Amino acid sequence: MTQVILISMPFAVRSGPSLALSLLKSLLIRDGIVCDVFYCDLAFREFCGENEAYDRILSKWLVGEWVFGTALFGEDFLQSTRRDVNVLCDILPEKDREILSKDLIRLAAKSKPFVCHVLESIDWSKYDVIGLTSTFAQNIASLALATAIKERWPNKIIDF
Repeated sequence: MTQVILISMPFAVRSGPSLALSLLKSLLIRDGIVCDVFYCDLAFREFCGENEAYDRILSKWLVGEWVFGTALFGEDFLQSTRRDVNVLCDILPEKDREILSKDLIRLAAKSKPFVCHVLESIDWSKYDVIGLTSTFAQNIASLALATAIKERWPNKIIDF
């Protein structure tokens, strides 16, 4: 029997459960496919223990992508002048720049440990298909997790 896990990655807009994942899960179950949903966005918020920082990043569209850059590209990501947090924050109102740049750096330091935590927290062996969200500021986080899963389980089917 096919089993699927659908994962909502950081930084999803939170106003309730994901309508897309809930609808997809219902359709899969209707067709006899076992499906679980895991909210990595909520798990990352808890893992970091920085609710205010997480919410500030979440409120600034697309800057959350930067947080998982090191988890996907490695430490060299931070050395690139094109990836400099201050350059990223230049697009923000001046009053937000200093606080948000510190938030981004602190949460970025936790992104790779979080991906490792997710790898260890889920029994991937029971899933045939892994679905990852890919909207707004979730792309880099989803790619980081997908890369880590593929390194360990190269035959897993990953869908975005």
